[in-house]
Amino acid sequence: MAIGKDTQVMYQVDDVSMVQGDASQLQQVVMNLLTNAAEAITHPFGEIKLHIFELDVDAEYLAKCHHNQAAIGRYVCLEVSDNGCGMSNEVIDKIFEPFYSTKFTGRGLGMSAIFGITLGHQGMIAIESTLEQGTAIRVLLPCYDVSGVNEGKLSVKTDGVEYKLSATVLLVDDESQVLVMARKMLEGFGLDVITAHNGKEAVEIYTQNMDGIDLVMLDLTMPEMNGNDTYAALLSLNTKVKVLICSGYTEEAVKSDFCQLRELTFIAKPYHRSAVWSAISKLLV
Repeated sequence: MAIGKDTQVMYQVDDVSMVQGDASQLQQVVMNLLTNAAEAITHPFGEIKLHIFELDVDAEYLAKCHHNQAAIGRYVCLEVSDNGCGMSNEVIDKIFEPFYSTKFTGRGLGMSAIFGITLGHQGMIAIESTLEQGTAIRVLLPCYDVSGVNEGKLSVKTDGVEYKLSATVLLVDDESQVLVMARKMLEGFGLDVITAHNGKEAVEIYTQNMDGIDLVMLDLTMPEMNGNDTYAALLSLNTKVKVLICSGYTEEAVKSDFCQLRELTFIAKPYHRSAVWSAISKLLV
């Protein structure tokens, strides 16, 4: 993705609920929106803003959106705005047609795909645009409701026996937004969660609460003390410590870095809820 050197890109990510979806498809949505915004700016001193927040959608707002079976309710909103060339109402009406093209630079790229992915996630899209002033595109995805999920419903069957999990997880990651998202997901499973922002802090917490921590969910790439060193330190404290390694790298690359340590349990980032639950349940049962 090419962004002009005079274009300022700003990010604002609020504390939001989880959404349920395909991480690779949602990443495609973000990349296409940012690419379109960058290509719409044909003048110096461009501005692009990515803002993620929650929004209550009522019937009036719903009527303004492009959607299929979306409903009123609480949504996580991904908004990409720019101060580029803008679009007319005629262009907006046709922008999601598969083969529609326009003289407005970039505004045909990927929008049909974005629309399809959004509908597939039971979401909707809202567009506000003014010629020569800019465009704001909002992709709204329904908040994932974990209020009805509890440890009694989340269980594992092994050899015909059903186990209900009740455990404490030490969650370690240097990215605050990842901590917030992952903590909500784990608490939705019915688990108790303790967080640490780096490896050093994690080792200190584990040293003081060793008997009360059932699992460590450990990020690989962190400042001060990386995942490899942190895992080694945890093993020195407890050779039976249960650790789930988390990384954006491939499993093969991660395991080659940990060759001197015992067999690893690995989960890829960004997280998929079902994959996280599967890995955690295998470690805890």
